[in-house]
Amino acid sequence: MTIEDHVFIGHGVTFVNDLYPRATTPRGELQTGKDWKVEPVLVRTGASIGSGATILSNVVIGQNAIVGAGSVVTRDVPANAIVAGNPARLLRYITTEPRRIE
Repeated sequence: MTIEDHVFIGHGVTFVNDLYPRATTPRGELQTGKDWKVEPVLVRTGASIGSGATILSNVVIGQNAIVGAGSVVTRDVPANAIVAGNPARLLRYITTEPRRIE
């Protein structure tokens, strides 16, 4: 997995690097290192991942994106997106416009 600069990773975040985790081979023998295919995960510059999130393999978390605590990320997260839930879904994009709370 690759984590670029200025990334925040909260407590207890899990990164999954195996698409089909198994303890044994199809023949019933214990797997060894040669039996696993390690899958990539990429977290781009400035992203933030909340505590307890799970990031599945073959996922890219875009630049400055925010993943909510406890989320399960099953697909790529676009740059500047805020996602949350299980599975993680797009809530909104980060903008430079001020937010008004009424």
